[in-house]
Amino acid sequence: MKRIIKILIIINVLPLLLCLGLRIKSEFKNRTFTIAVKENNFTYEIVESNKKIISFGGILKKRNTKGISGIYIFPDEIMANPRKVYELLKLYKLPVILLERIRSPDPGELPVYYSDLSLLKGHLIPDDEAVKLSERKKLLRYRRAIIERGIKIILLPKNNEYIKTKLAPICKGYKISNSLNTENWFSSRFLKKLLFLLLLFDIIFLLNFIIGKRKFIYPFIGTIFLYIVSSIANFEHFYINLVATIIIIIYFFVIGYLILEPGTQSSRKPRCNSFYIVALSSLLLGILIYFIHSSLVFQFYIYRFRGIKIVLIAPLIAIFIQTFIYIASEKINIKKMNGLIVFLFIFTLIFILLKSTNWRIIHWNVEENIREFFEINLFVRPRFKEFLFGHPILLYGIYLLKKGNRRAVILIPFGMVGQISIINTYLHFSHPIYISLLTTIWGVIFGSIIGIIIIGIDKLVSKG
Repeated sequence: MKRIIKILIIINVLPLLLCLGLRIKSEFKNRTFTIAVKENNFTYEIVESNKKIISFGGILKKRNTKGISGIYIFPDEIMANPRKVYELLKLYKLPVILLERIRSPDPGELPVYYSDLSLLKGHLIPDDEAVKLSERKKLLRYRRAIIERGIKIILLPKNNEYIKTKLAPICKGYKISNSLNTENWFSSRFLKKLLFLLLLFDIIFLLNFIIGKRKFIYPFIGTIFLYIVSSIANFEHFYINLVATIIIIIYFFVIGYLILEPGTQSSRKPRCNSFYIVALSSLLLGILIYFIHSSLVFQFYIYRFRGIKIVLIAPLIAIFIQTFIYIASEKINIKKMNGLIVFLFIFTLIFILLKSTNWRIIHWNVEENIREFFEINLFVRPRFKEFLFGHPILLYGIYLLKKGNRRAVILIPFGMVGQISIINTYLHFSHPIYISLLTTIWGVIFGSIIGIIIIGIDKLVSKG
């Protein structure tokens, strides 16, 4: 069995590292963005050049592409008549800048044939919103768009010299380009297919590992057959999303099994009780799912990963069920911890719901200042629900389990919030992979520091 597990790890990790290396190399090579300043209601002029980009409505009125380098459009404008808009955009043979809409309404998925266009992502702050923001906050918002979401075109209103001069220095490592670079990186088709087949293989292997059977070849062949059928029927993206969601839920069942189940009847110690092994496995799973979705249709939100809420909630429910089954089977008395359990459960639920909807946990200015501090000094910020909540609790829970405090199993589901957050980071397919990696690394580092401090306090209290 150990040999099979080692082979399985090698088979998964090697193509994953190959994809990771190629992707990071490409991202560093293409760390450029273009600034365009508003000229009139329809056109923006690219800085340090005489080239212009024009709105879709403007090009329909002008009907002349002389001096025009690109066309910008909101996705909801496309949804009014997607086929007609596509035909016009294809006719003009210019790069198409899809302007992201941070606020509602979400236009939903665009037709897949839009991936045939030369696409770029752009960011524009609406005039009614821009007047409410200081220059500093607008600058930080543009920086986040460039670094965190891979935005290539920044559209500025008139008279924004401060932002023009400060944007490049604050985006360390990024350069301003006076041309529209439409080069986009995604996994080769071969690597993408290989990674997805490995994901299917992992699902069947893990399922059979749990139920104690090893003849996984037949369901594996069946899942491959379903994948081929879904590809022919143009449901491939749905099938991939479904499989990714299933593997995430199964992963948390397996991790819960490895942490909670005793190793031997004599030692009664939990297996796989290292926080860092758990975090590393969450990271690898997140990267794997990221790469099987690494195509233009996902990078430009033509397809969405539908089921983010399920990915957030279902694993948490799974690990809670496992924990209480374990508590019941082992006859662990947790009555003294009922108050703590209720508090942590309510706090966890509120925490996840607030952060999944981008609400603020603490006072807006305080959280914004903390976020800015991390971004400026560490380039990217760790996720709050990882380093402030999930990681410290999981680290402390595993420590107590190793000490023989079996009631500490109740901390494990709450600690798994950090692992759910790690995987959720890699479901943002438009984000550069090295940014997601930095986010995860900082989260583990700061979460470990807080967890170690908590463990230190526990030791001091125990000695006292």
